[in-house]
Amino acid sequence: KTSHGRSVTGHHGRACGVALGVCPELVRAHPKQGCDEQTADAALHRPHRGPRPPDGQRRRRPRLRARLEARRCRRRGDGEGKTNLALDLNDVQSYNEVYGRCNNPYDTSTTPGGSSGGAAAALAAGFTALEFGGDIGGSIRTPAHCCGVFGHKSTFGIIPVGVQDIVVKGPLARAPEDLALALGVLAGSWGPSARGWQLQLPRCPHSKLSDFRVAIWGDDALCPVDKDVRAAVASVTQALRSAGAIVSEEARPDFDAGEVFDLYKQLLAAAENNGLSPEAFDAAVQEAKETEGESTELAKQRCWIVQSHHAWHAAHLKREQLRVAWESFFKDYDVLVTPVCCSDAWPHDPSGTTDQPFWKVGDRVIPGNGLHTVYHRQVFWSGVTNVAFNPSTAFPAGRSEAGLPIGLQAVGAEYADYTTIRFAECLAREAPDLCTFRPPDLGAEHARL
Repeated sequence: KTSHGRSVTGHHGRACGVALGVCPELVRAHPKQGCDEQTADAALHRPHRGPRPPDGQRRRRPRLRARLEARRCRRRGDGEGKTNLALDLNDVQSYNEVYGRCNNPYDTSTTPGGSSGGAAAALAAGFTALEFGGDIGGSIRTPAHCCGVFGHKSTFGIIPVGVQDIVVKGPLARAPEDLALALGVLAGSWGPSARGWQLQLPRCPHSKLSDFRVAIWGDDALCPVDKDVRAAVASVTQALRSAGAIVSEEARPDFDAGEVFDLYKQLLAAAENNGLSPEAFDAAVQEAKETEGESTELAKQRCWIVQSHHAWHAAHLKREQLRVAWESFFKDYDVLVTPVCCSDAWPHDPSGTTDQPFWKVGDRVIPGNGLHTVYHRQVFWSGVTNVAFNPSTAFPAGRSEAGLPIGLQAVGAEYADYTTIRFAECLAREAPDLCTFRPPDLGAEHARL
């Protein structure tokens, strides 16, 4: 939507050429075409750009990831700027020494989420009509939840992203229709694969909530949610039943959630550390030896960082079995609705550093009405629903007692991206008091801009 609340699509939902006049922003992880990747790392020689190559080697531009920007430009969307993110894209907050701290526009004492927190904050504040982010552990869905906007984590591989495992790209917007518009612009074959195949995502046949079969997974002992999130789940469940949807609060995919969470963390550790230098990898091996045989989260994380290819491949085969389980589940249900986070937006906590990244900081917690969830546990809801490549759409689902947004997500079968987005569209249309972007009160000065 525009800053005045209108959708970027034209009359009757038709796109305007396809995105004529739309000025989206990109989180800094997305390089503009012909530019270097940006990491907001103050430790680098050039703090706003990626690391310098060894002497005698040319800097390689991340052409594959820049294709997202190039494709958007070809479809007549004009880039407006870039927004802030977490250091090295590895936090559920958005702050760094180069660009500072990004605040939640609903309450500046709280975080907008991460790592695409600047994207969601800019949308909520009306600075931009459309945003793009990346998601490997909730980096689209968590900011959407914290800032009361819509976000879509696409099926793995349908939007250009390079070769990294698990991570995907996707749009954020103030209306679900705009997610569909953006997905149509960004998704598709690219590079050499474009010679052999063209992406044809199936359109959702449903037009109203009563057409949907919905499973609700509203809480779990592995990452309990607080009373505000439970209330949001209950409100959405009631709205779905009132609209005539088929709803089950007992149905679950056929897997052990704890095992899947560990599988996600194992594959995530390999994906996030595949660029370690030989020296850094040797140091990681020594750290793993120090905690060898322990069963702590830190010990497991250290082991996964230096796991052999044989161990990674064994985990990948488990993921293939998990994909089968998800496919079986989605034969009976169109979407699975789950929380995104355990609470509403939490207070800023800058205690994480480059020496103590996300997984190593055991002292940082998310208060959540007294739950005090440690940071690495927070990614349960985003990780379990992401490791097997499924799409999910985050949508607003009311406010907490403190007046902050609460979001949930609709997870779907692989390549059923338009189904999860359509579900959010129908919910927004039939339950507008619940599933609608409501702008923050930024005062009279912002109203005059």
